[in-house]
Formats: sequence, structure tokens, C-alpha cells
Amino acid sequence: MSVLTGAAQIQSSWAKIVESYDRIPEAYQPLFQTLSEPGTDKFPYIILIPSYQGHLNPTEDSLIVCFDRRFYIMERHLHQLECLCYSYSDVSYVEMGTVLLKSWITASGISSEGFLGSFTLKFNTAKERLFTPLLEKLRPAPLAAGDTDLGVEQAKFDLLEQENYKFFNYARGSIRAGEKVIQTVLQPELRVEVFTFLGRTFYRSICPAHISILTDLEFIVIRDEFRTWRSGYGNIWRYIPLDKIVSVSLARQEHDLVSLSIHLPRNEQFDLLFSSSRQGEIEAFKNQLATLANTVRG
Repeated sequence: MSVLTGAAQIQSSWAKIVESYDRIPEAYQPLFQTLSEPGTDKFPYIILIPSYQGHLNPTEDSLIVCFDRRFYIMERHLHQLECLCYSYSDVSYVEMGTVLLKSWITASGISSEGFLGSFTLKFNTAKERLFTPLLEKLRPAPLAAGDTDLGVEQAKFDLLEQENYKFFNYARGSIRAGEKVIQTVLQPELRVEVFTFLGRTFYRSICPAHISILTDLEFIVIRDEFRTWRSGYGNIWRYIPLDKIVSVSLARQEHDLVSLSIHLPRNEQFDLLFSSSRQGEIEAFKNQLATLANTVRG
């Protein structure tokens, strides 16, 4: 009997593309046969995330089935299969996170059954590229890539190069051809004093560093992983289509902070903290965001 090494066990749990029906796990085949998209006979783009039964954080397998206009999430829970269906246009936001070799994709929106739902799928960072087609479908598509110069739009982040080189690169990489950058706000990590001992002051992080990017299509937030006492090792990207933003508000918070709240359909809300010393800048950003969101929604 062959025994897989630890490395082989981990690799066996990596996400992979399923290119034909006979490669779909047998347990999923009857449910898969019920899935379809009117007007197309094309085999969908399918990602299989196999189960991993390691000692830490064991996971069940799951299947992502992507058609042209909608996608399905099929997961195994306690030996039963569950299936969620979403139209790409009904998703309120999508989030991609990476912490060392652990990555995930989260999306929230109105399912085909008409209720607000969300899902999170975890996978090894080595296979992150497999999820790019799904991420691109979940982000609003530029109308005409030739209307803007990608290099010109990316150059709008050049002032960040000296201030925060990591976010400079992440911001440039988040913009696609045809997308226009309107406004950007970089907020360094926010910390509060906890106590002083022997002349040394100790601080606690209350908000990780993050950058907010407003384009003509979406609101993008890139932030560090949140850890209370030390810096994290990962980053999180959240993409919110402007037509899903119902309203925007600003409120004062304790510790001399202001909170920018993004209100989404079905009372979902996403909050970002900023230093109150930048309230004027954040107020201008909020007004521009609200104006663009209203325009896009029509």
C-alpha cells in the first residue's frame, strides 16, 4: 500500500481544472447534469477543489461551474451536496485573500432563489491563477478597452511608490485595460496606545493599512490582513461594482477616527476606518463615490 508524503497530500488538495464530464467526481455527476445555461451547449469552466483531511483545518471538496452568464457553487456538507446559483450581475462584491500559501475567494449577492447569500472557498495560493476567469466575470467589464491608456491610468499611482511600494504595485495590478482611475486614498495602519512600561509605549492595531481606489466602474479596497499585535503576512482585495452601491455615509468613531460605510443591497454594509485628521479628504472621496454610484445605477 503506497503512502503519500506530506507534500504529496497537500498537492493532492490543490485546485484543478476539470476539462471533461468524466473528470467530474462521481458524487457530483447527477447534480451536474441538472445544471445548464439557456442558449449554450459549451462545456463550462469548472474548478475542482479537492478535499483535504489533514490534522489542521480539514476541508470537504467543492466544485465551481462557470457558464457565460451565471455560475454554480457545489459543496459537500456532512455527506450531502449543496448547490448555490448566482448570476454574475447579481453579485454585490467579490473578495480575494492571500495569507502565505492559504488563499480564498468570497462573494456575496442575490442567489437565483432570490435570497441574500455568500460563499467562501479556500485553496492553495499556488493555484490562484485558476480563479482569475471567475474573478474577471464577477468584476464589471470595461465597455471599450481602447478608450483609456492602461499605462496612463497606472501612472496615477506613481506617488505611492515612495510612500508604500507594496500598495503601489498592488494598486497598479488591480486596474484593467479600459478602466479609468478617478481617486485614491491610502490609509496607513491605525494603532492606539495600550500601556507604557519602563519608558516603552505599547500599541495595539485597530485597523490595518489599506488603499481605496475609485474607478469609473468599481470601488476597490486593498488591505493588509488584520492582526491585533503584529503585522500580518497577507493581503485582501475587495471589488465592489458601483451599480451595487446603494448609498455611502461617513461617521465619527472613537479613537479619533472616521468610518466610511458602503451600503449594499439587502442591508449589507462594508466599513473602512480612517484617521479623523483626513476627514476633509475622505469627505471629498465619499461625495465622488456617491455621485458616480448614482450615475452608474441610472
